[in-house]
Amino acid sequence: DYFPCQRYSPDDNLRIVDGLSPTPPYSLSMPYDTGGDLFQRAFSKNGNSFLTEDFWNEMNDLLVQWIDKVCSLSYERNAVASYTLNCWRILTKACSTCRRLPPNLRRLIKFNLVDTIRFLELLMLHGYDEVSSLLTNFVVVVLHHHLKKNGRMNEINPKWVQSREMLRLTCKYSTNIEVLLEIVHAVLEIQSRLLDDMTCDRFDRQVNLLSYQLTQISGLVMEANQRIIACQQIRPVSY
Repeated sequence: DYFPCQRYSPDDNLRIVDGLSPTPPYSLSMPYDTGGDLFQRAFSKNGNSFLTEDFWNEMNDLLVQWIDKVCSLSYERNAVASYTLNCWRILTKACSTCRRLPPNLRRLIKFNLVDTIRFLELLMLHGYDEVSSLLTNFVVVVLHHHLKKNGRMNEINPKWVQSREMLRLTCKYSTNIEVLLEIVHAVLEIQSRLLDDMTCDRFDRQVNLLSYQLTQISGLVMEANQRIIACQQIRPVSY
């Protein structure tokens, strides 16, 4: 497997996220629906059930319930942290899939991604600073999936194209400048590792592939920078 930024492996990122969460994994004994059944289906050995329209309709319905809970302060902190962590795990799994998704399914996942970003920012407004890195981890793990094998990231690969669309959405709909800056920092670090690889491995390097990868990463950084500028412009001016 090829990926120069080894610190950002999927397993490592899940461990990082677990470390940030103040709670143990979700419990089915909690007094209200935490999404346990959906999460069990998504992470079971036969976990392809999460690539269905019914599954994502359920995910979207459950997210609406959790938004209502948080807005009404009718929730337990442990439960909401576990729910949020597992939402991002499922989104990461869906956006790193090696399967080309049908248009309707892709649309449902995009809706869920955008609403989950908004939910994450709502939690941060309520003091959940420990979940602030989940969006950055999502971006890094999905990028890692496509960078780790030569040929996976290219313009004629529909799996990469659909993942790129999801990555761009994370920048387009994020409104937290600190999170956007964290994404830029992480992605630029990946770009730096790629440049190191291009300059050090002069015999085996694939210049066209590396150039394309750098172009894609630069495009993502540009999306995030444009969003940062837009968010800064709508902030109230303080005197």
